[in-house]
Amino acid sequence: MEAAAGIGGLLGTILIVKLGGGGREGPVMLGSAAIFGIWIALFAATESFPLAMLLLFAGGLFEAIYLNLGMTTIQLLVPNHLRGRVMGIWTITWFLTSVGGFVAGAVAEALGVRLTIAAGALAVTGFALLLLVLVPELRRLSEARAQVGEGSPEPLASD
Repeated sequence: MEAAAGIGGLLGTILIVKLGGGGREGPVMLGSAAIFGIWIALFAATESFPLAMLLLFAGGLFEAIYLNLGMTTIQLLVPNHLRGRVMGIWTITWFLTSVGGFVAGAVAEALGVRLTIAAGALAVTGFALLLLVLVPELRRLSEARAQVGEGSPEPLASD
């Protein structure tokens, strides 16, 4: 099952490399995160192995799209002198997923695995949609990236 998600992730990465965000990186990123959550919630509800494989494939595809666009956007919008620090924080958040796994395990013990997976996935969907509505700058990421691209690169800070 992990292979299905991995193959979807590989395809999602290739799609982003080939197509980019189409000038709408913010909505594509947040929309992909929302769709990812829906696919994974559906995965949690299915009892069919072939359907589970298909849903995980689709989830992996959309996860790769939103994660790649997010990482690229951070790399391009953060000033050179702060990029290392910001990427350090990004990396720390990935290491904290084990803490989330502990919490998810406790919730799964109380409510069941399927409900916990579905709730977590739909939380991703809800958060992505909330950001899309409440943070208009995320709808205009391509404009911000173009403005950064117009200026010359910042010199590296010596601090």
